[in-house]
Amino acid sequence: MNLYRHLKTGRIYAVLHAHAELESDRSVVVIYQGVDEETIWVRPASEFHDGRFAKLRPSDLAFP
Repeated sequence: MNLYRHLKTGRIYAVLHAHAELESDRSVVVIYQGVDEETIWVRPASEFHDGRFAKLRPSDLAFP
């Protein structure tokens, strides 16, 4: 599972599908969900990868 942190809010999201297409105009979108919520979000891939989110490594989630 690919996890990302939203840099503005600090929330962690799991990417459900990294390269989906929006039916209306075939633009590429990312489908993701907060790890602590049920809401599923869709965002243009260009926005998702423009620096708003940072990919987390397993060590970022490690607890002492």
